[in-house]
Amino acid sequence: MIAKELIYRYRFWDMRSVNTIDAIISNSNFIKKRIEKVYKRSSHVIYPPVDIEKYALNTRTRDEYYVTASRLVAYKKIDLIVKAFSLNKARKLVVIGDGPELANIKALATPNVEFVGYQEQDSMVQLIQNAKAFVFAAFEDFGIVPVEAQACGTPVICFSKGGTSETVIDVNDSITPTGVYFHEQHERHIENAITQFESQIDKFSEIACRHNAERFSQKRFRSEISSFVNNMMNRNT
Repeated sequence: MIAKELIYRYRFWDMRSVNTIDAIISNSNFIKKRIEKVYKRSSHVIYPPVDIEKYALNTRTRDEYYVTASRLVAYKKIDLIVKAFSLNKARKLVVIGDGPELANIKALATPNVEFVGYQEQDSMVQLIQNAKAFVFAAFEDFGIVPVEAQACGTPVICFSKGGTSETVIDVNDSITPTGVYFHEQHERHIENAITQFESQIDKFSEIACRHNAERFSQKRFRSEISSFVNNMMNRNT
C-alpha cells in the first residue's frame, strides 16, 4: 500500500513537471510514440551512439554457427532462442554472457548450444564477426548489440517490435536487407525466421550490414546532439 501511494505521488509529480521541460529527446521512434501517448508531448529522435569502430567488418568466410550475446536475465528472452535451437539440432548456437538465469537456460539447452560465459570485448567481437547471424529476441527501446553485430557485417534475426524495427532492415522490406524479423516472442517463430534466413542467405551482404550500422555512429550522434542543443539555445535567446 505504501509503494502504491508513493508511485501515485511520483506519477502526479512527473506529469506536472513534464510541462516545464523545453524539449525532449527520445532514443527511437518507438519511444517517441510512448512519450506522445503518456505525456502528450512531441520529442526529437536522436539515436544513441554505437562504437562501431570497435566492431570491424568481416568479409571472410564465416563459421557454421549462430550467436547471441546478452546479460542472462529474463526479459532478454535468451531462453526462447535456446529453445528455438532445440527444434533443429543441426544448427549450432553460441551464447555469450552470464547472469542469474544461466542455470535455468542451460537446463533447456540441447548439445548444439554452447555457453561461453562472459567474454572480454575482443573475444566477443571475434565470435560475432565469424557467426552466420546474430539472434536477438528482446523487446528493447533501442538495442545496441544488434547494431554492433551489423557493424561486423553479421545479419540479425530479431523480434520485429521495439528498437530493432528501426535498426534492422527486414528481408521482406528491401533489396539490401540486414536481417529477418519474427513477429512473436516464441521459439517456433524464431526457428521459422532462421529457416527463412537460410533459404534467402544470398540476399545478405556484409557491406550492406555495415553501411546500415554506420547510421548509428558516435560521430553522427555528436553532430546531432550538438545541433539540437545549439538550435534550442538559439531559439531561447
